[in-house]
Amino acid sequence: MRLIATITLCALIVGCVHSVPVVEAREQFAHVHQEAKQRASSALKEAKRTERLVRRMTDLVDNRQVEPLPELRRLASAMSAAAQSLRARARAIQKVRTRLSKLGRGRVELRANEPGWKLYQTLRQDVRRLEADSLRAHASFKEQPKAFKRLCDQYEIGPVDTTGYGDRMGAKIKEMDEWLRQGTAYLERVEYMMSEEGVDPEALRAVQAASVQLQAMTDTRAEVRRTALRFRLETKAGADAVIAPGMVTYNLFDRLDSLAADLKASAKRILTLTKKIPTKGMQ
Repeated sequence: MRLIATITLCALIVGCVHSVPVVEAREQFAHVHQEAKQRASSALKEAKRTERLVRRMTDLVDNRQVEPLPELRRLASAMSAAAQSLRARARAIQKVRTRLSKLGRGRVELRANEPGWKLYQTLRQDVRRLEADSLRAHASFKEQPKAFKRLCDQYEIGPVDTTGYGDRMGAKIKEMDEWLRQGTAYLERVEYMMSEEGVDPEALRAVQAASVQLQAMTDTRAEVRRTALRFRLETKAGADAVIAPGMVTYNLFDRLDSLAADLKASAKRILTLTKKIPTKGMQ
C-alpha cells in the first residue's frame, strides 16, 4: 500500500497525471503526517528524559553553576524547544490533511479542470514543504542529544551501578569510628590535667592541643555523617543512580578516604601529644 502511495506521489510530482483517487491522496497525506508525528513524539520523549536528568542533577548539587551543568541545562532547553517545534510542524501537516479530507468528501477522484483541483495542488505543495521542514528540523534536533551525550561522557556523568556502595561506605566509616575511639581514649587518659592546679605547663599545653585535635576529629566525623546522608538522598536502589560533578556520589570514596586520612592523622597527633603524660593514678 505504501508503494502504491509512493508511486502515485512520484507521478504527481512530475506532473504526468491529471487525476488522483481521493483514497490514494488521503493515504499519501496520512503517511506524511504519521511520519512527522513519530519524529515529534520521539523528540519529545528524548527532550523530557533529558530534562528529568538535568533537573535531578541540579536539585542534588550545592553549586548549580558547577561545570558542565549550565551547558547541560542550555542543551536540555534547546532540545525541548526543538521538540515542540517538531510537534507544531506535525500539527501543521495535520491541518492540511484535514483540508484534503474535506475537499475529497463525497468524491472518488480529484480531476484537473474540475473544482477543487487547484486547491489540491496547493495542499500537495504545502505538505511537501512542511514535510521537508520537518525532516530538516529533525536532522538538526538529532545533533543536540549527541552533543549532550558527548558532554556527559567528557565529565563522566550518567547512570552508575551503586550496588555495594553502601557496604563499602559502611566499612570505611567503621574504620573512621575506630580512629575516633582511639583519639578519645588517648585524651581521656590525661584530660584530668585541664581541671587540676599546679600541673606542668608544658604538659597542660599538650593536653589542650590534643583537645583541639579531638574536636577536629568530632567535626570530621559529623562531615562523614552528612556525606552518608547525602549519598542516600542522591542515589536510588539499583544500577541506574545518576552522578554528576558537585554530587557526593560523584567522588564518594575519594571524599571518604580524605576524611579518613584526617581522622587518622589527628588520632596519631593526639597519641604523640599525650603518650609521655602519665595518667592520674601514675603521678
